Amino acid sequence: MPVYHIGMFKLKPDADKAGLTAMKNDCEALATKIPGVLSVTVGPPMPPASRTAGYGLAMVVVFDKHESYKAYITHPEHLNVMHFKDELTTESFSYQLEF
Repeated sequence: MPVYHIGMFKLKPDADKAGLTAMKNDCEALATKIPGVLSVTVGPPMPPASRTAGYGLAMVVVFDKHESYKAYITHPEHLNVMHFKDELTTESFSYQLEF
């Protein structure tokens, strides 16, 4: 059963476009680097963005099964992109769904 991992991020006021582009590209590349990752999509909210509670960026990772999600958490390629969270965001949370 597929697992959806949704990450939401509040961006730092000084988060630069180049850094955000690198974050998007590196995170989306995880789909080709980590077994069981079916897709990764990163982007800002669609207009109107009136109900985002200040979260300016989201990431959705789709896994083939729960075991793949568990392996992703500690996978070196995933850990390698975590620096973006500290560099570009002030707050984040994640939520997982299986269906």
